Amino acid sequence: MAPARPNKVKSEHHSWRLQLKKIKFPRMVEILPEVEGNRFAIRHFEISNNNLRFALLRDAIYGKCENTGLETGKYVKLIDKETGQTLMVDTWNEFVTNVDFINRAHGDVLIGGLGIGLVILPIQDKKEVKSITVVEKHREVIDLVLPQLPVNSKVKVIHADVFEWVAEQRYNVIYFDIWDNVRGEYYKETKTLYKKYRKFLKHDDPRSWIGFWRQEDFKRALKKVRMKKNPGIILLDSPISLKHYFIKSSY
Repeated sequence: MAPARPNKVKSEHHSWRLQLKKIKFPRMVEILPEVEGNRFAIRHFEISNNNLRFALLRDAIYGKCENTGLETGKYVKLIDKETGQTLMVDTWNEFVTNVDFINRAHGDVLIGGLGIGLVILPIQDKKEVKSITVVEKHREVIDLVLPQLPVNSKVKVIHADVFEWVAEQRYNVIYFDIWDNVRGEYYKETKTLYKKYRKFLKHDDPRSWIGFWRQEDFKRALKKVRMKKNPGIILLDSPISLKHYFIKSSY
């Protein structure tokens, strides 16, 4: 294993710190109460000192810094009770991996995936954002999450599958966050969505952009799967897997 490069890690962490300071992320645990649906549920969980130490140790071992800003306290998770998967949480890692989209959001914005609404609230108050259209596959997720969110008139949520839904207008920014973990197979899905939605970008806008949550990590995971000829989840280099360690093992 190659040794971690501390200067690079510190530099990346400093960059994230500066970006996150400019964004007012909401305390989702104060907004979303615990709610149980037939398939999905919103639940609260707590990160203890032991969890925090494990996270920082893992960062140190693998030369990462994505959990350096993690703090003890109470958080929110959206879970799929059928699969046992955690779909979204409001921890440090989730903020960091969505910050690029939040900074880029302007004009008419299209988002694939509602989650817990974490990325909607910071962008709805941006003056340069005119409208926010969210496409969510599961009606129950909409029913559990949307009534609790303090969204404004810019926000519209559509019950549909982004792989099948057809947009009726063009957008300045298009972003997809529909995945629960880092898998190589998801990289292929990002390519499919790019081909489908790139024609709905406003190409006369020089700042127009289409992006995907952790796309580069999906790409790296796919390369490793091909090298190992193993279709399993890549855990060692994936800080998002640490999120699942917290939720599955400790709560």
